[in-house]
Amino acid sequence: MIRKHIRLYEDFEKADFKELTSETSGTWADIRDTIQNLEPFVIINFKNERGYSKFLNDTDHEYIKQEHNNFNEEQQRMSPSLFIKSSLEFDKEDFKKYSILSVLTGKKEDDNIVVNTGNEEENTTLGNEIVDSIDRSDVFPEEHYKIGPVYYKFINFLS
Repeated sequence: MIRKHIRLYEDFEKADFKELTSETSGTWADIRDTIQNLEPFVIINFKNERGYSKFLNDTDHEYIKQEHNNFNEEQQRMSPSLFIKSSLEFDKEDFKKYSILSVLTGKKEDDNIVVNTGNEEENTTLGNEIVDSIDRSDVFPEEHYKIGPVYYKFINFLS
């Protein structure tokens, strides 16, 4: 007879539990609901895996891992990205330390999403709504994100 040992919740150490849930700490529904309910959030887009890994080691915030897809001059760039359901501030030192490409910030009760590239003069606002699809061609070639099987992007609905 084959027996399986199932670890109960009480058997998990805090570190084991965080490690287990870090890959699946959130879903597309969590991201969508946060944005649509105008709750505070940040999306951090990294230039490379090194900065991304360093940030993961340094942060105590709950995060959702996703993929950032950006296009410029007919070249596609895929990079790691995190969605954090919290208000965070980043300065120029943070951009250098963690190799951050950009930070999108949504504030409570504010439908304007600010894009920070580490240069105050270059801050812009992004669309105030999101669209999602499981078909990449619906969001391609614009800048978009991927979490699990879902692709999503920001659009300006009120323009």
